[in-house]
Amino acid sequence: MAPTTAKATSTARSKTTTTTTTTNKTRAKTKTRAKTKERPDGPQTGSLRVGRSAIHGTGVFATRRFDEGDVIERCPVLLLGGADADAVVDTVLGNYVYEWEPGYALALGFGSLYNHSHQPSARYEMDYTIDEIHVVARRRIESGDEITISYNGDADDQAPVWFETR
Repeated sequence: MAPTTAKATSTARSKTTTTTTTTNKTRAKTKTRAKTKERPDGPQTGSLRVGRSAIHGTGVFATRRFDEGDVIERCPVLLLGGADADAVVDTVLGNYVYEWEPGYALALGFGSLYNHSHQPSARYEMDYTIDEIHVVARRRIESGDEITISYNGDADDQAPVWFETR
């Protein structure tokens, strides 16, 4: 029986596995194959889970049915003002914050992971008195559906967003 040695290295986008098989006096060729990074379902809390999205990378999915008007999630926020707001807006985190006076808010929970749609299944409402964002169903959402919001703030606003949409 030949011993097998496996060496795996990861990058942010792909995973390469190199396998070398050896025998008593001979060494087999090294085989290298690249695989697309597999992402298992992510965190799940209550009625929501994070998973792979056909819309864009990662998304938020329902694990039960929501009816129109149901509060899907209440997300506390971290407020970023002044120098913190200026520092964040030009980083990758700038894609995950909400405009919030006097700067930005990073929604906790799954609040910063909802994908954009011009036909969103949910809306978000700011509660400035308790520093929360509430995600509310605009229509019936079935278990397994990806929950989307409009990044324009108003579901009727069909203006382009800062990235290409599908």
